Amino acid sequence: MDIELNNVTVNFKGTSALEDVTCSLEAGKIYGLIGRNGAGKTTLLSLLASYREPTSGVVKIGGEIPFENGKIMSQVNFIYDVDYSDGVFI
Repeated sequence: MDIELNNVTVNFKGTSALEDVTCSLEAGKIYGLIGRNGAGKTTLLSLLASYREPTSGVVKIGGEIPFENGKIMSQVNFIYDVDYSDGVFI
């Protein structure tokens, strides 16, 4: 399924994790996501996995908005791994 982001912004307590992101990803290809800590990689994946909604803009997977959409959510997997061994909880 193709993925489209149009003018997507995600804010957390006054800080922009993503700001005005527009892109499209074609189905059937493999993409990599690289960037520094705090660049918004996990936030972007959280949007695609329907863990959160954008503050503004539109996210579509297969032409449909994925948030609380069972048809789309059942086809998207995102495993978020947190290491709690150092005693710091995020």
